[in-house]
Amino acid sequence: YAGAPVLGAQYLGSPLPRPPLFSTPLYTSSPPFHSLLAGLANPPRQSPDPPSVSPPISPGSESPPQPTPVEVERRSSSIAALRMAAREHELRLEILRQRHQTDLIS
Repeated sequence: YAGAPVLGAQYLGSPLPRPPLFSTPLYTSSPPFHSLLAGLANPPRQSPDPPSVSPPISPGSESPPQPTPVEVERRSSSIAALRMAAREHELRLEILRQRHQTDLIS
């Protein structure tokens, strides 16, 4: 392998012919480039007539129904009960901490 050329001489025989720079296009069915640009410059067409029926309103866009006074009272009392339970739990934890500290000191 030491004496063999990197590219074989059989591949370097005659140079390949170059295609002309401005030859005929490969695909004659495609429009010329300037006609594509002209199509882009045309004014936009008017949109078709709007639909006669309006689209349905999505469920998220409607305003939710107003709660009744009974529901408001029930929610308020439920929130108050949860706050009281949380406060009682917090007091129990504080008492446990105090007992634990006095046990460590004595």
